[in-house]
Amino acid sequence: MTTSPDDAGDPDDARAIDAAFDEIVANIDAPDTASSSAPWPVEEGETAEPGSDAPPPPQRTPRSDWSEWDDIRIPTPAPPDELMDADEGHYVPPPPPPVPKGDRIGRWAWAGAVGAPVLAIVLPLIGWGLTGLTGLMLVAAFLAGFGTLVSRLRTGPRVDEGPDDGAVV
Repeated sequence: MTTSPDDAGDPDDARAIDAAFDEIVANIDAPDTASSSAPWPVEEGETAEPGSDAPPPPQRTPRSDWSEWDDIRIPTPAPPDELMDADEGHYVPPPPPPVPKGDRIGRWAWAGAVGAPVLAIVLPLIGWGLTGLTGLMLVAAFLAGFGTLVSRLRTGPRVDEGPDDGAVV
């Protein structure tokens, strides 16, 4: 193995850095010769006494220390009859109230504010040009609808609630 750029004296030497990186990449699949094939206690520096009758320590595997998880079982799915009984007491919300229709002026205002731009996009796609009176009417419909919607916005607190004092506990 080559020395690192720090050992060479110049930490900014690009060739030394590239050479070290190339060596690491070349040896990435090589077996690790630094580790021994000795069992775990011997590898850690502990030695078994030669005259003892103790069995040799077991070879460690990745899952050998998972004994506390042996009693864990994945539950099996319940039969369909039990699932039907478990659904008792399920909350079913009441049907929502009908959507208010609104007044006629509001519907026309929304039609002008949303419908005019949609028509301005769709009409040229189907081959109808927006020249003269057609374009002027679409612009007027949009402005009238938008102006009506803005003018109908509330400007103060609701009459039935009073001023907003925040959360009430």
